[in-house]
Amino acid sequence: MSDGAGITCRPYETVKLEQLQSFLQRVLSQEPINTIVVGHPITMGGGVSEQTKRVEVIFDQLKKAFEASFGSSIKWVLWMSVKLKRALQHKANGSCKIAKRKAT
Repeated sequence: MSDGAGITCRPYETVKLEQLQSFLQRVLSQEPINTIVVGHPITMGGGVSEQTKRVEVIFDQLKKAFEASFGSSIKWVLWMSVKLKRALQHKANGSCKIAKRKAT
C-alpha cells in the first residue's frame, strides 16, 4: 500500500494464491486504490520462465475479473524490478555482462 502521493509504500498483507481474488475484492471495496502493481518475474537474461508465464496468466485473469466489477477505474501494472531493468539496459548497450550461474 502506498501513500497518497505514490512515493513510499509498505507491505499490506500476505495471502495465499487461492485467497487472492477474495482478498482483493475485500480490499478494493474498503480502500481508495487506483493502481495495482504486480511483480513481473522475468529472468536475469530478460527471458520468460515458467514463473513468468504463471504470473502473466494470473495477472490477466485478475485484471479481467476486476474490470467486470470496477470497470477501468483501477490501473493494472506488471512491474519489473528497477535493478533488473537497469541490468538489461546495460546488457543491451553492451556496457555490462550478466553472469550466468554454473550448474552444480
